[in-house]
Amino acid sequence: MEWDSATVMAKKRVASLTSSVQPQRRHCRNKQDRLRAKEMECEVLRLNLEKESDRRAALEKRLIVAVGKSDQMHAKELAKVEERRAEDAQIAEDLRRKIAAAKTEEEELRSKIAELTHNREK
Repeated sequence: MEWDSATVMAKKRVASLTSSVQPQRRHCRNKQDRLRAKEMECEVLRLNLEKESDRRAALEKRLIVAVGKSDQMHAKELAKVEERRAEDAQIAEDLRRKIAAAKTEEEELRSKIAELTHNREK
């Protein structure tokens, strides 16, 4: 009989402990569910971040290429401008020489005209 009484007491104790553990189990399950949800949210955020990083890297590469092309075009344009400046400087120098030569020739012609006029008046 003692044995039966101990068994009944043990069963009551088990029932009592089980009923007191149930809310804790539910609480634990809820926490696990929230943790899984947070883990999934973190995974989604990680994937989005990875995708955004890849997109930004691709954009950066495109911009680097575009800037390189722009720099090349700018360098070509600068070279053309420098070439035109050199040509303009050469043309200006040629014109200065021609003007100087024309002035010299004009002075020589005036001298000859003056000499001829002087000789004719004699």
